Amino acid sequence: MNKTFLIFYTIIFSLFTACTDIERLRLNVNLKDKDWVVLGVESRQKFTQAVEGATLVFNIEQRRVLGNTGCNSYTANFEIKQHIITISNHSAIRKICDRQRAMVFEFEFLRTIEGKFELTSLDKYKQRELNYKAPEADYGNLPKNTMVLVGKNAAYFLHSE
Repeated sequence: MNKTFLIFYTIIFSLFTACTDIERLRLNVNLKDKDWVVLGVESRQKFTQAVEGATLVFNIEQRRVLGNTGCNSYTANFEIKQHIITISNHSAIRKICDRQRAMVFEFEFLRTIEGKFELTSLDKYKQRELNYKAPEADYGNLPKNTMVLVGKNAAYFLHSE
């Protein structure tokens, strides 16, 4: 009886671990070697469109996120556990932007970049009820294959060619 339970438990644990590893591998493949163009950030019930040049890159080997807000460069640490991406310890260059819109976008982008995020498709994001979603947001002009980093306080809309 105990031997049967132990074998059953081992099989279930192995399947769970394999699924977790598969999910982590899927996330790594989705993120690796892609320069993501940031299309916008949604927080505080408004969608802030990104300025030209806003990027986000996941360096899987170094566990670093880096990119540009369209005005200044930034970097942060990240780790992946199961299907959750945790971003922490961000830093950014703080020079004054020559465009007001770039400064507004950079503020929104950096204000909420730290935390736990889930990577999902735009279609799945549209179906979610989140308190920070903009009531008037029109996602129709975003590319079909847009990916969304969904966090507690914000969502980042990303596109990779």
